[in-house]
Amino acid sequence: MAEEAGVLLAYTVGMFGLFVVVCMFIVPLKYAVKLLFNSILGGIAIIVINLIGKAVGIHISLNLLTAVIAGVLGVPGVLMILFLQNI
Repeated sequence: MAEEAGVLLAYTVGMFGLFVVVCMFIVPLKYAVKLLFNSILGGIAIIVINLIGKAVGIHISLNLLTAVIAGVLGVPGVLMILFLQNI
């Protein structure tokens, strides 16, 4: 009986440890996927604005600052860059 309780306790502690390890990897992965998704959308938005903006004279230069803003904030960041350029 005591041996079975020890096995059950070891199994429970092992499952809890596995849960903690999985959570440590899933949470940062969720943020990394969100950052990647925002980066892709922001880059596409800059490209589309530059292609369409040729006709009306709107251009967003692609440098480190605009890439970081578009990557972190996504499409709203690109719109913010456009707004700040036209102030």
